[in-house]
Amino acid sequence: MNAKLEFGTDGIRGRVGEFPIDCNTVLQLGWALGNYITQNYGPSKVLIGKDTRISGYLIESLFEAGLIASGCEAMLLGPIPTPGIAYLIRAFRARAGVVISASHNVYSDNGIKLFNENGFKMDSKDQKRILESFDLPLKMVPSEQLGRAKRVDAALERYVEYCKGKFNFNLSGLKVVFDGANGAGYKVGPAVFHELGAHVESINISPDGTNINDQSGSIYPEGLREMVLKNQADIGVGLDGDGDRVVIVTKTGKILDGDDLLYLLSRYHTQKGMGVVGTVMSNNGLEMALERQKIPFKRTPVGDHHVVDALIENRWLIGGEPSGHLIQLDKNTCSDGIISALSIISIAYKEDQDIDSLLDGFHKLPSILKNIPVGHINLDDHQESFAAFREALGPHGKLLIRKSGTEPVVRILIESQDADAMHSVCQSVETLFKTAEHVR
Repeated sequence: MNAKLEFGTDGIRGRVGEFPIDCNTVLQLGWALGNYITQNYGPSKVLIGKDTRISGYLIESLFEAGLIASGCEAMLLGPIPTPGIAYLIRAFRARAGVVISASHNVYSDNGIKLFNENGFKMDSKDQKRILESFDLPLKMVPSEQLGRAKRVDAALERYVEYCKGKFNFNLSGLKVVFDGANGAGYKVGPAVFHELGAHVESINISPDGTNINDQSGSIYPEGLREMVLKNQADIGVGLDGDGDRVVIVTKTGKILDGDDLLYLLSRYHTQKGMGVVGTVMSNNGLEMALERQKIPFKRTPVGDHHVVDALIENRWLIGGEPSGHLIQLDKNTCSDGIISALSIISIAYKEDQDIDSLLDGFHKLPSILKNIPVGHINLDDHQESFAAFREALGPHGKLLIRKSGTEPVVRILIESQDADAMHSVCQSVETLFKTAEHVR
């Protein structure tokens, strides 16, 4: 293999059939994980779950074969949200868990995320050891030591009960519109809300292998908003393809992103003396609002695993990203779309107010978020220009430019109290990139 395998912001991810999501790499990675486990802990159980992409069948089989060749037992969960796998790792006392998903990406992409025995995403040390194992020649254990594979019955049902068990309320009388994004949460979401007593109208719960995230779910919440208003629902809940992100639509049609929801969790669920973790993408308006509430706030690089690491380091419980990744370590070990939605509902019930009222007084700074396809541009070459752009945004302005860890784009986030300055800077950044690409 000419290309070198590396873990990105959230595992490995790419177009199916191309490195690193090609047959040889996936098989080798499955063996590498299994070999790392058997060498350090002996033959062990490894859970494998996936979303609803058609390529999941292939990647699951390849990864399973690699694990079996190393001597590990592969326990196949089928389509299930990422947080469900994080929980079931602990429930089954497995050594590791594997999520086959490209999250919010299009169906033609796929990816692999690795979790440790405690249900947390594997850290850089574990990843380094697995990559060292990946570089070794694949060597199958003797026949009598080969692992086995088995389907796990009732995995979804166990996760449904887990979500319900975190909350002690009856949702009778609540009208919910649920958008499953034709992804991993298409069965679990409606079941949880229905069994808690809510009246549920569901959309985008008919996956065909190619329609995951297609104009649906947390990435495209406009359809959810339309259904909430049409059905006069109390709340809309939209997940992404693997069920770890959530967007909420209020009964008035207001679309709430991760910053809005993190504010609510921070204000009403943060325990005394504890703070909150966001990322460099978190809106400055959120930080200013938490400061007024005297709630400490820390930022991390992009990626929910960074948020989790900071929470553990500070012994705090609540954190998240604007994308809708919301972590509550007293409820699960990773971001959980369904549990996050239930938490927001529980706040409204406890405070006896609707969600719109709970957000009174919270104002985010106006912002622009754009993804610009670029080639191999070196961002360091343009830092002087970026500094001038930031200066033009005024007090509390923000310009964040970074290469995506999951897609071949540069992400641009601009915030400012001056709308004209914000749009002018956005245009200047786009022009700079086009010129740089042309010159290159």
